[in-house]
Amino acid sequence: MIVKSIRKESLYFVLFVFLMMIASVTESLMFIALGILIALFVYINLNKVKSNSIIIPKIVVSLLLFQNLSIGIGARLGNNFSDDLSWVTQVPTIFIVVSYFIIIMNNKIRKREFLFFGYIILNLMFFFIGSGTITARVVYLRNFLIFYMVFEIGRYYLNSGSKIKQFVDFFLKITVMAVIFGLIGFILGKTFYQLIGVLEVYKAKQYTAYRDGLPGNFMTLFGGVWVNRFVSLYYDPVNFSYFMSLACLIAYTSNKKFFFIIFLICEILTFGKGGLLVFGLAMMCMISQSLLNKYSIKIVRIFIISMAIISIVILVRVVLTYFSDDFGTYNHFYGIVTGIEAIKQNPLGHGFN
Repeated sequence: MIVKSIRKESLYFVLFVFLMMIASVTESLMFIALGILIALFVYINLNKVKSNSIIIPKIVVSLLLFQNLSIGIGARLGNNFSDDLSWVTQVPTIFIVVSYFIIIMNNKIRKREFLFFGYIILNLMFFFIGSGTITARVVYLRNFLIFYMVFEIGRYYLNSGSKIKQFVDFFLKITVMAVIFGLIGFILGKTFYQLIGVLEVYKAKQYTAYRDGLPGNFMTLFGGVWVNRFVSLYYDPVNFSYFMSLACLIAYTSNKKFFFIIFLICEILTFGKGGLLVFGLAMMCMISQSLLNKYSIKIVRIFIISMAIISIVILVRVVLTYFSDDFGTYNHFYGIVTGIEAIKQNPLGHGFN
């Protein structure tokens, strides 16, 4: 029974990857493949919502991890550089939205769901008054809504210790796949990534900053030398750093020391500041909690103050070293400053732009 279930799950994953690949070949195939995918998403969720099967959270992770590989290979086969490829990147979002609302339709609506519906209406208002491109506004809408939906999907389907353990085992295995894939790309570099359609994906996103035949964010300055970043299946070292920070935390809390060390090395090699920051803060909280259970509050305070001082020193060092328009760090600080100024001028904002 278990073997049969695993085979069925694998068939779903392969089918979804294949359809995303087909959708990326040409515009005419895109709408057909996307229509089939949406129909399959509805069918699978309607069949699994009563059984609380963990296949739904597994599909969420798989789609997020393999979407760009599917798009890249399909676009390369079809020599497709169309902006319409950006719609194929929304496939995981479509699955998450379908899964969330099918859960809602099959269960009693709680108070917090009404609050979330209000939040959706507010975001839709900003969507319609925004002056950005339709693609940009859809991305903003997705980013503001998707995390709560993912949380609710996880809460609903991973509702027991045994299911959480199954999901963690799956997550660690699929992360190992991503690490192996990323290691191949890290070693082979440009030849490998061009072969799997990285340029097609980035050109479809209207990305213009390239270095040595690859997107500029595939490399970073380290010690005055340009070095490759660990990119893997995400085709984006920044987003992959967030994925690996989660993988590191899951490996740590699961007491998988070997996986934790390997994942941490990969996380560092992404040079993703956001992912490293999330990982560092989460680890600091977990270590503080562990110390609190073993030692007095004074020792915990000393640890927290020490970490805060170290963090400030590192932040000052980063600002002094990288605060120029030659580095991505400059854009982050510039965005904060201009964002504060924009809030002063128009507290209600300008919608999604």
